[in-house]
Amino acid sequence: MVAMKRLLLLAVTATMFAACSKDNVENTINLYDEVLRVSVGEEETRIQLNENCHSIWNEGDLVSVFNKTTGNECYKFDGKTGDREGTLSKCDDNAGAGTDKVLAIYPYQSEYAVSGNFIIATIPDTQTYMADSFGDGGNIMVASSEDTSLRFKHIFGWIKLNLTDDLERMVSTITFSGNNSEKLAGSVLIDADTQKVYLSGDNKSALTLDCGDGVQLSADVPTSFYIAILPQTFTNGVTVEVTMTDGTSFKKYHKSSFSITRNHIQPVKTNNSQPASSMILYTTSDSNSIIMNTFDGFGAEFISNTYADGMGIIQFDGDITNIPDEAFYLRTNLTGITIPESVTAIGSSAFAGCTGLTTISIPNEVTIIKKYAFSGCTNLVDIYIPESVTTIINYAFNGCSNLNVHITDLAKWCAVQFDGNESNPLYSNGKLYLNGQPVTDLAIPLGVTAIGNYAFCGCRDLTDVSIPNSVTSIGDYSFNGCSDLTDITIPNSVTSIGDYAFYECSGLTDVSIPDSVTFIGDAAFCACYNLTNIDIPDSITTIESATFCACTNLKDVTIPDSVTTIGDSAFSYCNCLTSITIPENVSAIGNSAFQGCYNLTSIILPESLTTIEIGAFSSCISLTSITLPESLTTIESSAFVGCDSLTSITIPESVTTIGERAFWGCGNLTTITIPASVTAIGNDSFRECSNLTNIYCKPTTPPTLSSDIFPNSPVESIYVPQVSVEAYQSANVWSGYASKIVGYDF
Repeated sequence: MVAMKRLLLLAVTATMFAACSKDNVENTINLYDEVLRVSVGEEETRIQLNENCHSIWNEGDLVSVFNKTTGNECYKFDGKTGDREGTLSKCDDNAGAGTDKVLAIYPYQSEYAVSGNFIIATIPDTQTYMADSFGDGGNIMVASSEDTSLRFKHIFGWIKLNLTDDLERMVSTITFSGNNSEKLAGSVLIDADTQKVYLSGDNKSALTLDCGDGVQLSADVPTSFYIAILPQTFTNGVTVEVTMTDGTSFKKYHKSSFSITRNHIQPVKTNNSQPASSMILYTTSDSNSIIMNTFDGFGAEFISNTYADGMGIIQFDGDITNIPDEAFYLRTNLTGITIPESVTAIGSSAFAGCTGLTTISIPNEVTIIKKYAFSGCTNLVDIYIPESVTTIINYAFNGCSNLNVHITDLAKWCAVQFDGNESNPLYSNGKLYLNGQPVTDLAIPLGVTAIGNYAFCGCRDLTDVSIPNSVTSIGDYSFNGCSDLTDITIPNSVTSIGDYAFYECSGLTDVSIPDSVTFIGDAAFCACYNLTNIDIPDSITTIESATFCACTNLKDVTIPDSVTTIGDSAFSYCNCLTSITIPENVSAIGNSAFQGCYNLTSIILPESLTTIEIGAFSSCISLTSITLPESLTTIESSAFVGCDSLTSITIPESVTTIGERAFWGCGNLTTITIPASVTAIGNDSFRECSNLTNIYCKPTTPPTLSSDIFPNSPVESIYVPQVSVEAYQSANVWSGYASKIVGYDF
């Protein structure tokens, strides 16, 4: 049957040759009103697509056909829509340039012409939308034959775009362009044999798909759009801009190399026209757009910043991965902002000084909030922090007071790495909300092994804390400033309590520390003003600096025998501690360890002690007696300054140095004996001892003085060894008291 059709076609061709005038050029085909047989092949060409993505003709398709006699004539496809082959019959008398062979181009345009084997045509820079296919005229094809059986081949490749939209808006236009401003449309020459296309004249660098009255998008199911385009490679990628019928638009940049090949559909990944990854939405107090301090560092290139209908939209060419440093610094008119879910980091000072912000939601992919990120956001009320956040750098929330901090996972919150007090949004009287519910009775989840540094710092509404047996450490500043906390039970699993862990927990009255604890950090219970009782376990060897500083109502404390070191200011200003015994193993008492213990009346120091550090017992105004051990070698400066009730003190023969201001202001001392071992006495060491009249100084060699040690003290006699009277009377500074220096038989 196929062979028969071929023979018939050849017969028709032969008849046409016979009918030609002798004046006609040899081998010229004169078609007259005959028909052309046409077909398409799946592997070769595509006019439209049906639902199975098969090539089809549409009823009424028009084709330009060229021959030497009649030039460009319009022929119509006589088959039905969906056919893959059929016939073309002449439909008008248009004529143009001629050719030696039958050349044809789809779709028909009267302006098409031919020069030799090249068809002169125009590629439109605007195409029309058709559902799931190419719109009318959206695909140029050519055919070349020595007879009247034409098989068309396309000159294009195609792009398939899939779009969704959370707001379910309608698409008005889609514009496609190369990132190197490649030429895409305009005047062309088409080689009918090879289907190669040569751009000529003033060509355009963008193609637009016109969607007419609009194409509805879905939030869930992608809508497909097709654009026909010349085969080429875009080495720097391409740009797609989508404009909605409401005037909003967005761009997507694909920066990697992007190739279009003939007879192939190049799909572009599904894009959501919402700002979930490529836009920042915001509102302002003055309905003006915000000028960002940087266009770099967002992880995508900036496109535009528009403000309309009460909403600002900052557009980028791809997923935003970062809010860079100072991006919105001091933008006081910013009242609300939606950060895309693709963001993983909030940069330093990114929103610092945005005093118009009242609420902020951190996206679910953010892992780090950097320093000063929200510093000075004085009107910020609510902040929503997802469980993805693992690190918050210091001063991130500096100056943000009374924040409502919303979290979803308490265990994850315990593990956040805070870099300092004001990195935690709870710090300045914050209130904690867990899954929308305010937290006052805090139950740490079982399985948590550590309560992180600063975890609940400043959370003043906490009243009770329950810690499970899985916890082994309570971090630095973890409950610092929780002033309403009245009850906390520390389980036997805990081995360490960090620095400032319960600092200024003024509501605590009684704390039991289990024997499992081997370390209590600096100032761990400092300024717990209402703490009256505390048990220090035998597992503790060092009482760190300021551990119980300013526990002004601490009445009962026993230092266990295991302790070897008492740190600086360890019990300073514990006003209700009336007497204390230092264990025998203690070898060092730190600076100001008992400073300001106003009610301390007596203290017994162990024989192991070698040094009383700076200010160790300064301002102990009720201290009447103290026994210094024979092991003592040094009394540091200000050790007993202001001990106004001290009436006598025996300095052991082991002491070699008395520091400056050591006994300044000990107003009830009447007599002091300086042992023979002393070689140096610091400035003002007995200044303003208002009742000190007699000094017994045993060293045969006058101790070294750099200035007066008795100013404003009523010294009457200084007793020195008989053999040393002249040495004292002539020695530096001592000579000022020459008339009061008396020999004495010690």
